[in-house]
Order: sequence, then structure tokens, then C-alpha cells
Amino acid sequence: MDQQLDTLQKQNVLPSIGDLFSQGFESLSHIWLFSKILIFPLLLVFIIFGIGVSIFAFLFPPAIIGVAILFGLVVVTVSVWSQIAAMYVVCQGYAIRAQDAFSATKGMILSFLWISLLISFVIVGGFSLLIIPGIIFSVFLVFSGYALVCEGDKGLTALGKSFWYVRGIWWGVLGRLFLLWLVTAVFLGMLGGVFSLLGQIFGGYIGAGVADGLVRIVVAVIVTPFSFAYLYGMYQSLCTARNLMPTGYKKKFLFGFGLWGFVAFVFIIITFFALQDIVPSIMDLNYALT
Repeated sequence: MDQQLDTLQKQNVLPSIGDLFSQGFESLSHIWLFSKILIFPLLLVFIIFGIGVSIFAFLFPPAIIGVAILFGLVVVTVSVWSQIAAMYVVCQGYAIRAQDAFSATKGMILSFLWISLLISFVIVGGFSLLIIPGIIFSVFLVFSGYALVCEGDKGLTALGKSFWYVRGIWWGVLGRLFLLWLVTAVFLGMLGGVFSLLGQIFGGYIGAGVADGLVRIVVAVIVTPFSFAYLYGMYQSLCTARNLMPTGYKKKFLFGFGLWGFVAFVFIIITFFALQDIVPSIMDLNYALT
């Protein structure tokens, strides 16, 4: 098994940047499908709850806080579900209807949130050790969501599979991720500048609101699908070439770092709130002494 691991580690299994961009651009031919997944559900939620909040605010003012909390939970749930469904569409080669994608992924929401939480704790644990380990883990775990959506792996198994796929080609994955970030940052920067100029031309808060809304729509129907397809291009190639992951790969290691990250996170929170009381007291004491 060790010899097999060394062989896999040396394989050049990453697709070329040109192939990744081709897959990204292919997703743009399915804008309408992604609109039905990433825009319409949230738009419907905002319309329904906008009307509901207005009614409650008028008829039952004390209940407005509860409705606002419920609204936030629904928005987060629908947003996460939409992201998962969009990833699933890419995994299925776009040969699926929006409603079928939502139906197929409805049982993945909690698992996806759990994986996201685990990743966050592992990365926080890494960043607490002088930042660089956090960056390393961010790259190693980038395919964890695809391991869930495309292969059905959950929890630490999904994290371990992403770690397994990236092993030995970390720099290649990092370079492709950086290029994706650079291209999308430049594109959104230019787009934001154009829409901001249009907002100033129309003037006032309305123009600024329209500009912000247009940027959000572009992100939803262009940048997000493009990024998902680009990342899936890497994931698909790695999944095909490295499909013999040892059972329980890196589970204990990732659990330990996740636990360390949780402790570090709790420590940061406690320290933050403690400083809220300590700093003013020190300032008051210093003022009294002077």
C-alpha cells in the first residue's frame, strides 16, 4: 500500500488550466438552469417573508423579532441548499432539472453544514499555529464538499478524501485555485466599477441598490457556476485517478486538529469578551492616576 501511495503521489493527475477554463465556460451555457437554482428560490423567500414581516409588524409587533430570526434561518437553509443543488448539477453534467437537483440533495443540508463546520475548526486550528498551517489545510480540504455531493461521503470521511486527493500535488492545486481567485477578482472588480458608475449616473440610494443587486445576480449566475465547474474539473480528475483511499485516512489527524481549532476558537471568543471589560477598566485607572 505504501508503494502504491508513493506512485499515486508522483502522478500528474491535474487537468490543464485550459481544460479547467473550458469546463468553467461550459457552465455558462446553462445560465437559465442555475438561475432557477441560485436566484429564484431566494427571491421567492424574500418575497414571501417580506410580505409576512410587514403583516406581523403591523398586526403583532412583539412577534417581529421571532419572525426575523425565522427569516434568517430560512434564508441560510435555502442558500446552502441552493449551493448544494448547483454543485450536484455540475456533478451530473447538467443533465438534470432544477427541481430534481433540489429533491436529490434535500438530505445533504445538515451533512454539508457539518462538513463546513469541521473544515472551519481544522482551518482555525491551523491558523492558530502561525497562519501557514491554516493555508495548507484550506487547500487540502477544498474538495470536501464535492466528496459529499458527488460521492456521498460525510463528516471526517469527506475531509479525509479531499486530503487524499490533494496529497502530493498541493502546489498544483494551490496554483489553480489562486488563478481562479485572481480571474474572478479581476472580473468582479471591473464589473463592480461599471455598475458603480451606472449607479452614480442614476444617482442616490436607488442607483447604488440597483448596482449592488446586479453584481449579486452576476455572481449567482456566472461566477458561482463557473467556479463550481472549474473546481469540479480538478475533483473529477483526482477522483478518477485516486479512487483507492485507505479506510479511515487521516480521520484521527483531522479530528485532533478540529478539536484543537474548536478550543482555539472558544479561547478567542472568551478573550475577546474579557478584553471588553478589562480594557475600559485599565483606561479608567490610567485616567485616574493621571
